[in-house]
Amino acid sequence: MTTENKLKIALAGDICCGDHYFNMGSGLVSAIQKGSDPFAVIRDKLQGCDLFMGNLESVISVGNFESGYKNQAFIAPPEAADLLDFSGVNVLNVANNHFEQHGPRKARDCISLLRDKGYIVVGEKSKPWEIVNAKGVNVFIVGVSMVDKPHGDAGVVFYHDISHVENLLKNEASECDLKAISIHWGEENTLDLHDRNTLVEKLLDLGINIVHGHHPHILQDFILSDNSFVSYSLGNFIFDLNWNDANRFSECILLNWNGDLGFNGLELVRNFINDEFQLSTKKIGSRRREAARKLSYFLFNLFGKGGRGQKIAFLMDKMFGRL
Repeated sequence: MTTENKLKIALAGDICCGDHYFNMGSGLVSAIQKGSDPFAVIRDKLQGCDLFMGNLESVISVGNFESGYKNQAFIAPPEAADLLDFSGVNVLNVANNHFEQHGPRKARDCISLLRDKGYIVVGEKSKPWEIVNAKGVNVFIVGVSMVDKPHGDAGVVFYHDISHVENLLKNEASECDLKAISIHWGEENTLDLHDRNTLVEKLLDLGINIVHGHHPHILQDFILSDNSFVSYSLGNFIFDLNWNDANRFSECILLNWNGDLGFNGLELVRNFINDEFQLSTKKIGSRRREAARKLSYFLFNLFGKGGRGQKIAFLMDKMFGRL
């Protein structure tokens, strides 16, 4: 590799273009179907990347949504695939704890839909990796989930420990110039890195250059060196968890990779998910104290918007431990 082999690589956080349980009938799906573009404000800042990686936590379905809140949450309409494409994202990891919660058929249909539209998909159990040639640079990308499987194992997503990743690197990535892992790890809504520092050291020792971490749904640390970049969590790129301000902030990382010279700095694009589920470059909307804002959000979302019956059913199941 020479300095002529320059790549611009972007990383984004968790992506869910479906409704959360408590937003059914009034969340992202409704906004998208009414013509809203969540990425309109920031699109220009994210164009021109050779690779743009994100973690897709909702299937995108071309079929009819079934009745019942469990069948309608975390499932996005087909328009979402085009909106993500317009945002610049072209690499999607599907190895996470939500992608196959609607069963293997919808998960596999979504993967086929994404590939038909030109996305690079990683994290599938049958083949969790891809080798992408970008401007003459062979880039190895693997997706893996290391969190619990609350919806069971439908046989679609790649759940494994680091030993399997090590074998893939030895067998599939030996001739690649740049190696990246998109990894679902850690715990939700906590800044505690737990044992991930040890895992990062292992990944870097194995020759990984980019560690793209996700799952905590909040911003966590990132580390840049000449030959590697590690992000523990970039928050929610797009998600309708608007009752908690910490879940509304995210960062997109734009990396410049210059061949033999490695990484040459980065650009940070800070985002905030506004009350209409659109990305903004600054926080706007309510400035009320967090506890009061959460209470107001829940009450208005329950009584002032659609899907009340399904939201009540979800809350009852949550209250009595049936989830």
